[in-house]
Formats: sequence, structure tokens, C-alpha cells
Amino acid sequence: MFEEFEKSDKEKWLEKATTDLKGQNPLEKFKWSVDNIELAPYYDQSDLKTSDSLFSNRSFVENDPSGDPRIWKNLQRIKVSSSKKANTAVLEALNSGADGIELQFDESSKINFDELLNEVMMDYCYISFINIPFESAKELINRLNAHQPIEKLQGGLSLSGGQQNERLFDLMQLGSSFKEFHFIELEVNEHDSPSMQISSLLSQANSIIRSLIIRGISVERATKSISMSLDTGTAFFETIAKIKALRQLFYQVVRAYGNNSFLPEDLHIKCVSKAWNDELYQPHANMLKGSTAGLAAILGGCDSLLILPEKEDESVSSRIALNVSTVLKEEAYLAKVADPAAGSYYIEHLTEEIAKSSWSQFQSQVDQSYEA
Repeated sequence: MFEEFEKSDKEKWLEKATTDLKGQNPLEKFKWSVDNIELAPYYDQSDLKTSDSLFSNRSFVENDPSGDPRIWKNLQRIKVSSSKKANTAVLEALNSGADGIELQFDESSKINFDELLNEVMMDYCYISFINIPFESAKELINRLNAHQPIEKLQGGLSLSGGQQNERLFDLMQLGSSFKEFHFIELEVNEHDSPSMQISSLLSQANSIIRSLIIRGISVERATKSISMSLDTGTAFFETIAKIKALRQLFYQVVRAYGNNSFLPEDLHIKCVSKAWNDELYQPHANMLKGSTAGLAAILGGCDSLLILPEKEDESVSSRIALNVSTVLKEEAYLAKVADPAAGSYYIEHLTEEIAKSSWSQFQSQVDQSYEA
């Protein structure tokens, strides 16, 4: 039946669209820009530089008991002021659909790991420790070293006071048996453009990898220990392309260090949807934003997703935010397909252009660091 229809291409579309617009060129009339990248209203296969993409959503899972080809961690953030209260919140979140917890510390946090992790079955969930003091991180790793089997532990940490390479080395030496634990979480200014965010993350990662290699950490372990955090924002297609471009470019950086065993999907990317209020869409503004942001993050190929509630200390608000990921998985069936964005020429083109701009900025930053 399809043979009866005349095949069309971009030139024929352009000819018909120009006629319908009474002689105006639609590629000029409806063009716009993202991150200083000029974009057109129509794309087809002719706009792609390559016939197939190595860096489509590679987070495909084989032989998973759930039968789903895509898995991402549904995270809930819990601020730690009291270890006992935080433990209650952790257990409640895990029993309410979270399969990962982000524990956030500050200078006033009093950490008692016996209380904090009481009854938490760490074999079955992902736990990250954010802004944790160095001495507390050492205590944590010593505690986790007693956990068997260590290779089943999943999670990560970030030190308070920024990433200090010498301290990172000490922690990685202490946790040398950990296989799926990230000792470094990199993040950027959410207000920067997509290409600036990516180039900054690459620059930070490059500096840390070099430092760790000099101190005797293998390139394989250094690269596997890095996790990256991205803010989803409100730009739907930009978020998808930004995640894909970051995975592609970090893969290139790692390969430049000679790590040929590293795969694009080995980079852990966490996406965060921050609370968003707009009077026009109240009382459900943040739920709507979290849903579109979560959808974009999953389409882009995130490994973990954190939807922040509108009101941090309100249980109903937290439950609504946590359920966004569950709905996208169980009702939108996004876990049932490996790459829902595959075949979108626009997304592929935008990803390529953001990647080119990011790589150019990253190279400039590397050149400046060597000159310094």
C-alpha cells in the first residue's frame, strides 16, 4: 500500500510550505535560536551528519527481573538535622515508592550513622550523602566496608566545602572495594546555558581525573567514580538534548585517557527538577512542571531522577513529587522502551549542535588551564 504514495523529501515540503505561505520561506519565517544555535521549523534525515547515532539512549538493561529495558532511580531528598528523624523519613520514603534517597547535610547536622541507617536495607536501594563533612565520610565508608557483599552497595557522596582532590584520594583508597559507589558528584550553575553547563562539567571532571591519576588511582576507577548532576529547568527539548550531549562528550573525554572499557551508559547522570511556582498554574504548578521535567529527563536518559516538592516539610507535597516518577514509569510506560526519543530528527540535530558548542568551550577551558 505504501508504494502507492509518492515519496516526499524536504525540498518538496519546502516548495509546498512556501506556496501555502504565499511565497514566504518557512525556514526563514519560523526560525529561532537556542543557546545561540539557530534552529529551523522542519528537520528530516538529510539534516543528520551520521546515519545512526552511537549515543542514543544507551541505558538499556538486559536480563533485568522486571523485564523493563530502562531503569532509573526514583529519588527523594531528605535534609538531615536529626539522625533519628531523618531515619523515619528515609523509611517512609522507601515504603512509599522511592528506590533511592539523597541525604543532604549541613554544618549543623549531627550524624549518628547507627540511627540514620537503622533498618535501611542498603542492598536494595540507592543512597547518596550530599555535602557530608570529610570526617563523617570516613566514618561512613568504614561502616560500609563491613557490609557484605560490598559490590551490591549503590550510592555516592559529595564532600562539604567543595571537591578537594587530596581528600577524595583518601576516601577512594579507603573505599577501594566499592564497585557501584560514586565518590564525586559534579554540579553546575542551573542558570547557565546548556553548552556552558556541559563544558563546565567536562572541565571539572577532566581536572579531577588528571589529579587522581597522578596520585595513583587508575583511569578506570577515576572515571567510574564520577556522577554528574543536571538541573532540568523548564525547556523540554533542551533538557533531552543536554543529557544526551553530556553523555556523548564525557565518553569522548574518557576515551582520550585510554579507558577503552568505558561505555557511554557508565556515566551516572542525576537530573533534578527544582520547585517551581507560577500563579497562572496554581495550585498544581510544581506538579505540572515536575511531570514535564521528569519526562524530559527520562527521555534524555537520566540514571536517577529527583523531583523536589513545592513544600519541603509537607508530607503530601513530598508524596506528590515522589509519585511523578512512578506515574511516568507505571502509567506512561516509559520503562518499557529503551529510547522513546529515537527517530526525532530535531532532537538529534539539537543534541549534535549543543555537543559541538559545548566541546568548543571545553577545549578553550583546557587550553587556558594548560597555559596557566
